[in-house]
Amino acid sequence: MREAGIVSAAEEVFFEKSFDMASMEEIAKRAQFTKRTIYQYFMGKEDLYYAVANKNFRTLLDYFREALAIDGTGYEKYRASTMAYYRFYRDHPKALALMNYGRFIQGQKELCPHFQEMIRLNRGMIEMFVEVLEEGKRDGSIRADLDTHKGVCSGVYLVVGFFQLLSEKGTHLTKYHGIDVEEFVEYTIDLICDAVREK
Repeated sequence: MREAGIVSAAEEVFFEKSFDMASMEEIAKRAQFTKRTIYQYFMGKEDLYYAVANKNFRTLLDYFREALAIDGTGYEKYRASTMAYYRFYRDHPKALALMNYGRFIQGQKELCPHFQEMIRLNRGMIEMFVEVLEEGKRDGSIRADLDTHKGVCSGVYLVVGFFQLLSEKGTHLTKYHGIDVEEFVEYTIDLICDAVREK
């Protein structure tokens, strides 16, 4: 399939050179298509970026679905999904860095079809976690007074922000503070998850 081949080629180039340094000419060469062919499928480099990000976002969602399939309380599923993000972070560091780069992209991203798809994927993820917290409220493992939607959005911001900073400065924990990174991740995830847990 041409579109999938173009996305894979773009992903390789973005990983190697970064979004800013990548060119449509190089992506076309890597995909073994003409630029004209690429523009039949994508509005431009920004739209192609979102297609690559979405490919990886769908992989992340698979990690979440696997975590949520466990036999446990709503809280246990919520914590398992947070740990799933950590596994994705370890397994696909370049993908996560690229996904987090979207906020720096200038231009009219709202016009990009693949940006619109990203919005739909993100909403689906939020709905998935809303259901988990609601399940936890029903089984008594999640605080009954929690605003579910705000709680999910807050958790997503905290987790994404934490791992983004960890990817940039994580070596400082061991070098300057003598803290084991794995233990620090578990500790931080417990802090974040305990905010929604019924005491």
